[in-house]
Amino acid sequence: MQEQRVDPRLTTAEEHAEGVRQAQVLFKLNHTMPYTDKYNALVRELFGDNISEGSWVMPRLTGVCFDRVHIGKNVMIMNNCLMMARGGITIDDGAMIAANAQLISNNHDLYDRQILLCKPVHICENVWIGAGDNYSVGNIEVGNTKIVADYITESKGADQFEIVTHKYDGMAYMPLIELAKEEAKKGELPPYEGTAALRRHRPRPQPVRHRLHRRSCVVGHLPAGDVHAVQGHQPRRKDRHPLHHPRGQRAGLLR
Repeated sequence: MQEQRVDPRLTTAEEHAEGVRQAQVLFKLNHTMPYTDKYNALVRELFGDNISEGSWVMPRLTGVCFDRVHIGKNVMIMNNCLMMARGGITIDDGAMIAANAQLISNNHDLYDRQILLCKPVHICENVWIGAGDNYSVGNIEVGNTKIVADYITESKGADQFEIVTHKYDGMAYMPLIELAKEEAKKGELPPYEGTAALRRHRPRPQPVRHRLHRRSCVVGHLPAGDVHAVQGHQPRRKDRHPLHHPRGQRAGLLR
């Protein structure tokens, strides 16, 4: 991925005019009632043909160079997203970007701060960007769960499994949720394809103790991937009771 050096001091008149146009359209977008035809038209005016069907951008949106942003199908971008797109931002189908996320494809040179160092940001298919996440100068070519799985494999030597969709590809978010609810009611499960011994990776159930040391936690009969903490109490020992304490006996508490 080649880094580009951009000098804003060499901006042409056409580039300046386009920047002014985008800033004014962006201002109108952020001051327009969402879920209206006028709002949708302003989104189209800002991104042009670079935003696909089924995608939604919530206000307030900030950033520059929106002509360098490419948004796939059924993408949800929540409020207060920052897009610094001088180096280019690509968001693939089905990605979900939570509120206050920052996608920054450019940074400043340490020695000449007028120079922009640009690399493209690529959010891959079905990736979820958490609230407040900051992705600076690109290189997001794998999903979040893949990053975590690689870390666990490296540190623990665990096997990896991938969930591959078939009939759900390209579905919008809400219809997909409704379909999942219907399948759950019917007890339908997707077919398993592979040779890995899944039974080997299921944790053994452990009994939950009723009397626990103070501030201790225990995991009992729980499904895989689910963790519950149970805070117990410290049982009172017989020799700690005031009536069984030597001082209590001397004070005449025991008769």
